[in-house]
Amino acid sequence: MRRTDSAPLTSRRRYLTALAAVVSTGGCLQFTEPATTATDEQRETAQSGGASDETTAETEAARTNTSTANQSSGAAWRASANAPFVAGPVVADGTVVATSLDRHVYGFDATTGRQQWSANSETELDKGLTVVDGVAVAAGVEEQLGVAINDGSVTYRKSGFENGTREQAAAADTVYQCGLQGGLRSLDPVTGDRRWLATSEEPRVVVDHDGDTVCVGLHPTGHHGAPPWAFAGFDAATGEELWYVERNIEDANANPSVAVAGGTCLAYNGGSHHMVIDARSGEVRREVTDSRIGRLYGSTDDDIVVSRGGKFEAIDGQTGKTRVRTTVGPGTPDVTHLGDGTFWFLSGTTLYRFDIDSGEAATVGDLALDGTQVGDRDGGLAVVGETAFVTTSDARIHALSLP
Repeated sequence: MRRTDSAPLTSRRRYLTALAAVVSTGGCLQFTEPATTATDEQRETAQSGGASDETTAETEAARTNTSTANQSSGAAWRASANAPFVAGPVVADGTVVATSLDRHVYGFDATTGRQQWSANSETELDKGLTVVDGVAVAAGVEEQLGVAINDGSVTYRKSGFENGTREQAAAADTVYQCGLQGGLRSLDPVTGDRRWLATSEEPRVVVDHDGDTVCVGLHPTGHHGAPPWAFAGFDAATGEELWYVERNIEDANANPSVAVAGGTCLAYNGGSHHMVIDARSGEVRREVTDSRIGRLYGSTDDDIVVSRGGKFEAIDGQTGKTRVRTTVGPGTPDVTHLGDGTFWFLSGTTLYRFDIDSGEAATVGDLALDGTQVGDRDGGLAVVGETAFVTTSDARIHALSLP
């Protein structure tokens, strides 16, 4: 892929536009603001969506619980950047890490909100943020940083178009990245060195893994959203390509996505087609041309979380079949967080919870976001213990006690 200068120019324009919007609405921002008290608003919300036509006996037995806590959450603290946050928040070792459109990686104390450190970049770091072995790996289209979260020191800085990233996924001691120029690489999160590199001219656009196998979705011709589209599996330790599956089914809105759990790769074209693929052999166990999947949200050790027909599902990674299905709130959340066997999602200012093991779902309650809502690029969500960390479009990050 030939290098162009459009990405840095676009990034700068977006930064200036966002900065102007933030200043016009909130004035000159300070990095840390006083804590606020909880509001007195109370709300109870429970909505149901349509059903899917794929079912099992265990699925039918899944429980749906739409109970709501009748109080709003309190704001423990708020902090700000000079432009909206674009990746994160990620919470690790008592530090909340997020990257901003102002080209910085920030670390805030998870308890007090005090800014502990910041590290600057030459470009926008919005293509992935993860913390592995005490190092935050923040990736962008032309640069990536490794930042020690204990003191904010930059452990490495990889610049140049060949270091650009489309998406990344973290393992216990490795970060897997889809390179901007088409390859797939395994990165040492501490040093930034490549452990292996699988080169390709075909753009790899999404990546997930289960510890043994790394699966990617790609556009064989480089034409985003148009067929053909394909998926491939790689050995996680060596980078050896294990299999490749391509389809040329017409779907104008196709945009591949993958999720891997328990030896199964769920490969979804982003439109109306998905495959259940053995992650090691590449055998297509099942192929569905009218899948009704809305979105893949990620995977745990055993399950893959998706939305379908207005409901949320946990698909068993061993069998590829729906294990539990439940409905709570809207089927298209603004931001999500998957961790510790729980899928959290925020729609507007209302937080919902889906317990993946039991299938129980509940409306947790409204969050005190000062009238600001989140959505896609403008916000992120992390839930740790009894605290929700949310970034909003006004360049703020909020720590909120769960209702």
